[in-house]
Amino acid sequence: MHRKWRRIILYLVTTTIVLVVGSYCYEVYLTEKALNDVCMNEDDCTARLTKDRANRENLDILTKQSVAESNTPLNYESVHYREQTLERNNERHPLMPVDDLEGNKEFEQLDSKTTTTLKHPTSNEDSYQYEDQTVSTYPLLRNSKLSIETPVHGTEKQNQMATGLTRDNVKFTNVGKQAPAMPKLLWWDFYSHGAGKDDFITCKQGVQCHVVSNRSLTDHPDTMAIIYYGTHFYFMDLPKHRRQEVTWAVIHEESPKNADFLFNHEEILSLFNYTATFKRESDYPITTHFLPSLSYLQSKQYLVSTQDKNRYQSEENLAPIFYIHSDCNVPSNRDVYVELLQKFIRVDSYGKCNNNKALPESLSFGKSMAPMTSKEFYELGAKYKFTLAMENAVCDDYITEKLWRPFHLGSVPIVFGSPKIKDYLPNKKSAVVINDFDDVEKLAAFIKYLDRNDTAYEEYLQYKEPRGLTNTFLIDSVNKREWSKYHDMTKPFYSLFSGFECYICEEMHKNIDIITSGKELPVKIAKLDHYGCPPPKRFSDTGQYTLIDPRFSYYWYEGKYRAKAFRYFYDKKMNFTEKDIATLAKSFRQEYMDDG
Repeated sequence: MHRKWRRIILYLVTTTIVLVVGSYCYEVYLTEKALNDVCMNEDDCTARLTKDRANRENLDILTKQSVAESNTPLNYESVHYREQTLERNNERHPLMPVDDLEGNKEFEQLDSKTTTTLKHPTSNEDSYQYEDQTVSTYPLLRNSKLSIETPVHGTEKQNQMATGLTRDNVKFTNVGKQAPAMPKLLWWDFYSHGAGKDDFITCKQGVQCHVVSNRSLTDHPDTMAIIYYGTHFYFMDLPKHRRQEVTWAVIHEESPKNADFLFNHEEILSLFNYTATFKRESDYPITTHFLPSLSYLQSKQYLVSTQDKNRYQSEENLAPIFYIHSDCNVPSNRDVYVELLQKFIRVDSYGKCNNNKALPESLSFGKSMAPMTSKEFYELGAKYKFTLAMENAVCDDYITEKLWRPFHLGSVPIVFGSPKIKDYLPNKKSAVVINDFDDVEKLAAFIKYLDRNDTAYEEYLQYKEPRGLTNTFLIDSVNKREWSKYHDMTKPFYSLFSGFECYICEEMHKNIDIITSGKELPVKIAKLDHYGCPPPKRFSDTGQYTLIDPRFSYYWYEGKYRAKAFRYFYDKKMNFTEKDIATLAKSFRQEYMDDG
């Protein structure tokens, strides 16, 4: 009897394991198919990525194909998703329905091919009144700042095809009657003035704004702008509705991998009217925010002579190259490159990633990264001839202290990160750029050459001399910025956050001047190139950053589909939960796979 039960239990356990493993394998298959559709070769992958890039450029998330190819809206049924079947719970986002949208024939017609004219009611609190607006098959733009502006991506004709909105069919009337004398700027999820403290700021030409953090002021008639901090951006934590006349601004200086890759997609960026990011194309560029000053680059405080560096290699058995990171397995795939490089040249790798050398106990990163700014750490890094300066993500103009610190210490950076990094180097011969080499072995050979030839090596330190900093683009970028790093009193603003506040304040006063004169406000929507970064890749066996990275590409695409799902709900003013977003995002991903 006991044997019989043991056989039954063994059968059930075995069956369960088979089902779980099979389900997992199938999910892995679906994931890779969604990313690359199991590319047969590199050309096939490139073709598919080209196709996806074209799809991303189309703002209409309710269409399966480019609007240029088809104006057929994406039917809810075609993504195997119905709003009625979603599980409801108390964690729903507190979006309020507008005009009982369910069953509203005017609203339902938004999903038809024919354009529909909607009459927007005027609120007593609102200072603007809108005429009838012609809205086509892109309902996302209704009832938001976007609904009165034409996206500035592509040509005017392409924009009209994508949104149905033009500069001619959306107009202001009766503007300017209630424009506030002192606009309120509401920080939504970050505040640099101290918890619970309001502040009054005075900017250029004496214009003033009231900076607040109390969310109860969201609908105050004087609130003209809401400022978001990108890293804290969260779907379920946005205003329950968006007033048409309120500007949205975002400041996001962090890595492209932050905020679940959401800011790499137009569906999120186009929520905002103004941006401050590391991209030079943003409204308020903060590309050099990790660089304290130009004198920081030319400082000789920690500079070690080449002769002494050679001696440290001999006496202390130091490698030519210094590498230290605690954030491992990142989208830039830098740890893999270091492993490849170590096959051809010695690298002293401290920290958690690729570790082969222990830091002194006093420089342990057990609780924080504070030791990396200590005098002891600087003195250690300055002993090395070269330092691997590799960012955690690859994106134009994404530059951090990983680049600037080696320059400060006089250790030649071996750089990987921004494809446009040469625009910000002190001079033409101040860093070794990984992308300049066909493979990792050639780069290692070049480093060995510089290591053996002191004269050639010291050419890479000429930027330390009085006239050695020759990059006028870098010089102008630092000199023209209004904000300081480490409280440089020569700048108008003590931080990039206070600088961005005043920029938004000045823009709001410009808007007040425009609307009080009875004129139409200009089009202003953030573009994809204000932040958007490409899908992460990984290094080939020869050190080329060209291969599709299944793991991080999955996260990147997941961010894309979640962004599309969020915009569907948010712009239609529908209630939603995180589960709703995940369900619709999964459907969008399945649509992509089925499109093949």
